[in-house]
Amino acid sequence: LLLFACWGIFLYISVWAFEKGDINKILYGVDYRGRVCGHDLDDEGDVLKDHWYPVDIAGSGICVEECPNETSYDPSNLICKDDEDILELPGCIDESTGQIISDSDSLVLCGGCMYQLSTFDMPVLYYCVLDQPIEVSGYINSIANDIGLSDEALDVGSYAYDILVGFAQNLIISWKVIVGVGVGGSAVLGIFFLFMLRVPGYLSCSIWTSILATPCILGFGGFYCKEVATDWSDQPGKYSDGTVRGIQALGYTCWVFCSLCVLAIIYLRRRIQISVGISKTAARAVMDVPTTMIYPLIQLVGFVGLVGLWIPSTLLLTTTGEPAESTTEFYGFQMSYVVLQYSNEIAYSFWYFLFVFFWTSEFILAMGEITLALCFSKWYFSTDKRNLLGINIGSAACMTIRKHFGTAAFGSLIIGLVQFIRFFLIRIQQKLNRSGAGNNVSDVAFGCCQCFIFVLERWLKYLSKNAYIQTALFSYSYCRGSRDAYYLINRHSYLMGVCGLVSDAALFMGKLFVVVGCAITAFGISEQNFTEDSFAAICVMVGTGILAYFVIGIFSNVLEMAMDSILICFLVDDEMFGAQGSRYVPEELDNFIKNIDGKHRDAGGYSIVN
Repeated sequence: LLLFACWGIFLYISVWAFEKGDINKILYGVDYRGRVCGHDLDDEGDVLKDHWYPVDIAGSGICVEECPNETSYDPSNLICKDDEDILELPGCIDESTGQIISDSDSLVLCGGCMYQLSTFDMPVLYYCVLDQPIEVSGYINSIANDIGLSDEALDVGSYAYDILVGFAQNLIISWKVIVGVGVGGSAVLGIFFLFMLRVPGYLSCSIWTSILATPCILGFGGFYCKEVATDWSDQPGKYSDGTVRGIQALGYTCWVFCSLCVLAIIYLRRRIQISVGISKTAARAVMDVPTTMIYPLIQLVGFVGLVGLWIPSTLLLTTTGEPAESTTEFYGFQMSYVVLQYSNEIAYSFWYFLFVFFWTSEFILAMGEITLALCFSKWYFSTDKRNLLGINIGSAACMTIRKHFGTAAFGSLIIGLVQFIRFFLIRIQQKLNRSGAGNNVSDVAFGCCQCFIFVLERWLKYLSKNAYIQTALFSYSYCRGSRDAYYLINRHSYLMGVCGLVSDAALFMGKLFVVVGCAITAFGISEQNFTEDSFAAICVMVGTGILAYFVIGIFSNVLEMAMDSILICFLVDDEMFGAQGSRYVPEELDNFIKNIDGKHRDAGGYSIVN
C-alpha cells in the first residue's frame, strides 16, 4: 500500500508538471533573456528563430535561423545580443562616447557577442553544438592575453569534449554494426557460453585457472621487484637506499600474500570443487528452464517504462521555476545570465522524484530475483527433472505478484532509503565545497560516511538476495527470510564465500569471452569501412564492447541468481534431509560431490558441507 501511495503521489506531481511546465524550454532552449526559441516573441512582435546558439562565454544563448557550418572571426559575422542589452554590460561601453565599443574581440570578451563558430551538421534537438570548442577557447584566451588579461577556464570545450564528440559521431555512423554485433553477437556467444559450462572439465579448468592466476601474479610480482631492487642497488648514486629498500619490501609483501593465497587455496580446495559443481548445476537449471532467459527482457521493459516516465516528468518539473537574473565574471567583466529559481515545494519534489526512482528501480530488481528464485527452487526440488511441466517464468511471475509483492516492496524500500541517504550526503558535500565552507576535515568525514553507506548498501543487497530465495522456498516475509538467510550464511560462511568467488570467476570468464569476441569482430568489420581512420574503428570496437557487456549482463544475472538459488537449496536440502538422504539433489551434482567427498548421500549427508 505504501508503494502504491508513493506511485500515486509521484503521478500527481507528474501531471502537475505536465500542466505547468513547458517542454519547449527543453527542446528549443531559452535565450539570454529567458525567452523560448521558436515560440516566444521578440521586441518587434515576431516569433523568435528556432535554433539556440551560444552568444557569450558565460553560456547564455540567442535564437538563430540556422546553425553556422563554418568558423569566421570576421567582425561582420559576429552574432550579438540586442543593442539595449549590450549597453547594460559595463565592459562593452566606450567610456568616452557612452556607446557600444567597436572592437569585435572586446565585444566577445565583455559578453556582448560571439564569433560565428562551426557547429555539427545535425543539431541536438534545436541546439547548435560547437564542433571545435578547444580552438575557440584557445583563440579567446589568446586575444585576452594580447590586451593584458589572464587566461580563463572557459566552458566552451576541452580535449575530453573533443574525444567524446568524435566518439559519438562514429557511434552514430556505425550504429548498425554496433547494434548487430553488440546485441546479436553477445546473445549468441552468451548461449554458447552456457553450453560450454556443461562440457566436462571446461568449468573446472577455467575457474582453477582464474584462481591460480592470483598467486602466480603475486609471485611473479615479488620476483620482478627483487630483480629491480638488485639492479638499482648496482647503480649507486642514481637511486636512494630508501627507494631500493621500498622496492625490496614490496617484493617481500607480494611473496607473503602469494603464500597466503596458496595456503587458502589448499585449505579451501574441496569447497572450491563443490562450488564448481554447483555452477555446473546452475547452468543446467538455466538450460532446463529456458524461459528464465526472457525475464530480464521483461525487467528491461519495466526499467524503460520507469525511465520513460521519470525523465520527462523531471525535465518538465525543471521548467516550472521562475526565471531570475544572476551574474558571473570572466576576464574581469561582469556578465548576466538567466537562471530558474524554485519554491521549496518544487525543490522537495525533486528529492521525492529521486527517492521514487531509487525505490522503484530496486523494486523491479527484487521482483525479478524472487521470480527467478521460484523457478530455480522448483527445479531443484523436482524429483523428475526431465519432466518440468508447470515450471516456467510466467507462473513464477504470477505467484510473485500474488504472494510476494509486499516482500519485494519492503526489501527494496530499505535499499532505496540507503541509496537516497548516500546521494543526499553527496549533495551536502557539494554545497559545502561550493560555498567555501568545506575543508579537509569535512571531506574526510563525508568520505568515511560514503564508504560506510556503500558497504552497508552492498551488504543489504547480498542479504536481500538470500532473503528472497528463502521467501521463494518457504513463503517467508522479508524480515523472517532475512533472519533465516543471515543464520544460514553464518552456518556455512566458508562454503558461501567460496561459492561467491567461484561464481564471480565463472561469470568474469564468460563476460570477458563475450565482450572481447564481440569487440574484435566489430573492429574487423569497421576496419574495412574506415581503412584510413583507426580512431573510428577503435570507437566502434569500444562501443560494441560496452553494449555487449550490458547484453551479456542479462544472461549473467540469470546465471548468478541460478547459482545462488541452487546453493541455498542445496544447503537447505542437506540440513532438512541429510540424515536419511535426499532424492532432490541433481544427479550430476550428487555424482560430482561423491567423487571429491568419498561418501554416499544415503549414508547421512555430505561431510564437505560441514
